[in-house]
Amino acid sequence: MRGARLWIIVPLVALFELGAHLWISGRASSPAEWAAVAAPIHKLAAPGSVLVVAPGWAEPLARHVLGDDFWPVADLARMDERGVPRVVEISLFGATDPATARWPAERQLHEGAFRLTSRKNPHYEPALFRLVDAVARAEPSVFRLRGGARSACSWEQNLAPRTGGLHGQVAFPSARYVCGSGLEEFVGVTLIDDEQFEPRRCVWIHAPRAGAQWLTLEDVALGHRIEGYAGSSYFLMRDETHAPVSLEVFVDGRSAGRIEYRDPRGWARFAFTKPASAGQRGRLEFKLSVPEGAKGRSLCVAAETR
Repeated sequence: MRGARLWIIVPLVALFELGAHLWISGRASSPAEWAAVAAPIHKLAAPGSVLVVAPGWAEPLARHVLGDDFWPVADLARMDERGVPRVVEISLFGATDPATARWPAERQLHEGAFRLTSRKNPHYEPALFRLVDAVARAEPSVFRLRGGARSACSWEQNLAPRTGGLHGQVAFPSARYVCGSGLEEFVGVTLIDDEQFEPRRCVWIHAPRAGAQWLTLEDVALGHRIEGYAGSSYFLMRDETHAPVSLEVFVDGRSAGRIEYRDPRGWARFAFTKPASAGQRGRLEFKLSVPEGAKGRSLCVAAETR
């Protein structure tokens, strides 16, 4: 009898969820209402502002209606919030963006059902150098080192871009450093999904078997720290079927720090202090390698100096 009474809960829960869905969908704003927020956004947005939407599930509709100009890929797939001076939050139902909710509010406007708030990042620190931008401009010297023999990678700008489709590899860009015969053996800028399935813009680096992949940049503004993230497509790599990969950062030939990345870590942060002997500008190098006997594999890296 007790079990029979418990079964009554199931249809009650279903009816509650249906009612909640109808209530929320009835309150959802139309595309015309979303389009009306463009003018107040322009009033609030200062140079460097990034748009965020709360609740997060509403962002796809906002992007569809407002257009890509409001969401440059560098903002949408940013490394983290450290380099964002301020955001303009588009809020529905009183929701707030969890990543920036504690930032001090500067101004606030209302447009229909929307609340728009400009928030200033209290911990903003501009980057002196960004690895993603440098690779997009083909600035590094990129090469492989195997058994003491160095082989340069060639910068190609008109290759056919490749996308893996559903469950396939991440997008391979048309402009990239080609480092081997395999399609994945390159260095170039792409996007991956992190453990929250958010996009992250980073540099795909393929570490060869029995060797190391190097990126060398000269006369880089170093500041005091090298900060960054390493990751792989969480959807594709979360089962940890690939070997770990080692990322080491050098400043003027001296190691600043090293991490060993394993796929379940998701978008993993690292931070290294610049060696005391280094000046404000110098040579910055990234070395990627896999354990002895492991197959070659790739890692996506974003790094900045401050």
